[in-house]
Amino acid sequence: MKHPILIALLALASALASPVTSAKATAQGHPWQGLWQGQVGQQRIVLALHEDARQNLGGRYFDERYGRDISLWGPEITASAQATTVELLECPPDYGSVHEPCPHPSARWSVPRPQRQAQGPRAIVLEGTRQPSAPEGRRPPPPELIRLTRLGDYQSNAEAFGDRYEQRRLLGIRGETVPGGQWGPVRWTWLRDVRSRLTTPQFTQGATPAVLAHINRGYQQQWRERISHALTAVDYEDDVRVVFANTRWLTTHHSVGYYFAGAAHPSSHFSSQTLDLQTGQPVDWKRVFRLTDPRPVNLDLNRADLLAAQVLKAMTAQVAAQPISGQLPDGTDAADERCFAMVLERYQCQSGRCASPELLRGNTPANWWIWPTAQGLAVSPDPYPEVARGCRGEHVVLPWQRVRATLIKPQALP
Repeated sequence: MKHPILIALLALASALASPVTSAKATAQGHPWQGLWQGQVGQQRIVLALHEDARQNLGGRYFDERYGRDISLWGPEITASAQATTVELLECPPDYGSVHEPCPHPSARWSVPRPQRQAQGPRAIVLEGTRQPSAPEGRRPPPPELIRLTRLGDYQSNAEAFGDRYEQRRLLGIRGETVPGGQWGPVRWTWLRDVRSRLTTPQFTQGATPAVLAHINRGYQQQWRERISHALTAVDYEDDVRVVFANTRWLTTHHSVGYYFAGAAHPSSHFSSQTLDLQTGQPVDWKRVFRLTDPRPVNLDLNRADLLAAQVLKAMTAQVAAQPISGQLPDGTDAADERCFAMVLERYQCQSGRCASPELLRGNTPANWWIWPTAQGLAVSPDPYPEVARGCRGEHVVLPWQRVRATLIKPQALP
């Protein structure tokens, strides 16, 4: 029986199976531009060549066994359109610039103008050589032969599922099931991609089969997107974990740190997702708890019936109880009290009131992560700038007895 992830990808494979054989499409643009697939030495690769940000011929390719991007840098696009051969410099996967090629290329490509096959399916082929660079003090390895078939035009798309190059990469996902865990009535295994090693939970108990299937499809889609990001990033660290489950709710956390070529600095992200085990849908906490006052008045932190007031009051108490110490959170030493002080400043909190417009007229503050725990309701506001990205995920836990006062409708809580 095929794994569900493979079934979804088979439909994608059928749409991508046939190479484009029309020379007209090639002639309309730069002869080397397009999406290509074939062999470089013993590697089977997928290659995308296009006009880069410098108006040069550039691109990237991946070995189908590993999926990691390797960048290529070529000549000025207009001048090289009439050339008989173009030279491309290859940079390693950890090269971080998008503005200029690496000073020490890992290989050099020499590729004559693409030609239509004289016989057979009349596909357009790209042939040439790849010369790996020699380790210092050694002879260069022998050149590798390049033979690629044109699959069609190529336009870069920021969305992985809309980019034909990324679609090819996603076809290479090979999931393996590894042991998982249990939290209360909920059990799961892990689905792990053999190339990126990223995992996602696949739930086997805790809800009806239909709800479990719906939940697992959602996690699989997120997993494919994460794999695409991991294989294109210069550096990528990713963690998904189950942090709470009972007969009603299931919560997972996703923490990721990443650096993409051309970015000014590394970044990170934290998110929390709680699903209703009766429906498989995300819990909309603003329909469960009353967060802010519907009137255009400053938020009174003594309002026990407003969740935002309870959260910010708890942060105020913690900041007052502990002297702010340590460096500005930048990924290290993210002391709670320093993070919470930044939250209070963002929402203009002083003397027991918060004046930020984000907390007026019943507004739901943006980027507030909320999830259940055994001890109470955890809330993690995330108004942090990049320099304080180490604060993301810092939270307070409000006891369930105290949270009951903020319920919009009476209901059972853990």
